[in-house]
Amino acid sequence: MDFLEFFDLIVPGFLACAEFGLFLFWRPSIRGLPEGARVEVEQQFLRTFNRVIPILTGLSVLLILMYALRFKENNAANRAVWGSLFCFSVATASSIWLNRSVDEEITSWDPGHLPTNWKSVWKRHAIAQGLRASLQLLGFILLCGSIAARYA
Repeated sequence: MDFLEFFDLIVPGFLACAEFGLFLFWRPSIRGLPEGARVEVEQQFLRTFNRVIPILTGLSVLLILMYALRFKENNAANRAVWGSLFCFSVATASSIWLNRSVDEEITSWDPGHLPTNWKSVWKRHAIAQGLRASLQLLGFILLCGSIAARYA
């Protein structure tokens, strides 16, 4: 295993596990909070999360692309890495297209005076996060399969 494969496992793996773990465990756990506190916690989380995750997302796509360009033959490892790149790219595009405007809307709310449509915006945000997290997890699984198939 070389450095590129190592970092291909670490960076996208951390990103996929963090995103999916947050979707699976963190989001349901804050539902029990009162409405204002729930929004306040989400706002603080978005401010912190949106500093790190976009960098890791771009880096993940770049690392997977660099790994995918190594393949010259058409085999299972090649197809899996291109599938992984597709999943991470779609997750990135959906994040830009679906999440960015909703994130900005949520961070602009006053937790003491929530808008009337806040629950529908919250639900849209959760669905978009679930889509992104699932795509990244699937992409990471495909990446692991590609690296394993290369050494099989």
